[in-house]
Amino acid sequence: MSREVVAVGIAFWATLCVASSTVHAETQNPGAHTWTKEFAGQPLDLTGYDLSFSDEFDADTITGNSGQGPWFAPGRASYGSATFDPPNGSTYTIDGGVMKIRATRGVNGEWHTGSVQTVDPSGKGFAQRYGYFEARMKVPAMPGAWCAFWLKSQAEHWDRSIVRTEIDVVEWYGGDPTGHHRAVHLWPPWPEFRTPDRLSEHWYLGNFSRHKELAGNWHTYGALITPEWVTVYLDRQEIGRFPTLEEFKTRLYPLVSLTLHEKEVDQAIPPFALEVDYVRVYAISTRGVSTLVGSPELSLSAAVSYCRSSNRLRASARVPLFAEESKRGCIETH
Repeated sequence: MSREVVAVGIAFWATLCVASSTVHAETQNPGAHTWTKEFAGQPLDLTGYDLSFSDEFDADTITGNSGQGPWFAPGRASYGSATFDPPNGSTYTIDGGVMKIRATRGVNGEWHTGSVQTVDPSGKGFAQRYGYFEARMKVPAMPGAWCAFWLKSQAEHWDRSIVRTEIDVVEWYGGDPTGHHRAVHLWPPWPEFRTPDRLSEHWYLGNFSRHKELAGNWHTYGALITPEWVTVYLDRQEIGRFPTLEEFKTRLYPLVSLTLHEKEVDQAIPPFALEVDYVRVYAISTRGVSTLVGSPELSLSAAVSYCRSSNRLRASARVPLFAEESKRGCIETH
């Protein structure tokens, strides 16, 4: 790895640690960092990658949690102000090469939506370490809608002792139609496995950007995960990145979800749908030379060590520990 790349990584952590001490008291979102935008707009390069998973939705590929997949619904517990349905009725449809997840409201006012994922509740199914994950989607122009294309760690389905990983490639909110929100999260182990020296509260790092005409239009949403970075793309142009922590270096599986945001649910008018043209995943080619070389071991413990050892950062008594001892993350607006 070049000195320039190392310098960028150190500067990133330094900015992260300093900024998180000054903003978290003023906002519900913990901390702030400045993305230098050095790589903003850089096109995705999949040289050295091969397609490892693809669903063009030319056939019905959604099954229940006990089915054969490749998509399992709902797969996980509901969140937001809606209940995730199993694949019966009209919640999930595939027609003309497009999957739709519909939001409807019952006679008693309850909302029903859906979520699909490529592993079943036991963790069986498609997951991959590193690579590029992409979905082509059309989000609905509807207040209250909460759409997501995201990644979760496969191992959490059978190992309750691990710190659980979540990467939100995109979260889109109907009340913020031009906002592209992305984030990385760490969730603590299940209570019976928590100890004082481990992560005990939810931690996240997020940023967002503004883009015209997201709602009601087709766009590709993707994330390239390497040992160094989690790089997020919109229409295959870079719009943000996060350092790859040790907890992200695991097998991940994709999810596509539609729910309703509790703060906007009263504005929503049923029915509406999240439309998905395809989901594709690319892996490092076994036919060529791997492009993932020279990776540093970035981890929460490494980050806190850097914060503690930096003379410049030590001068600020309010700098929080950026590690498992702290849930504080960072958020950027631009």
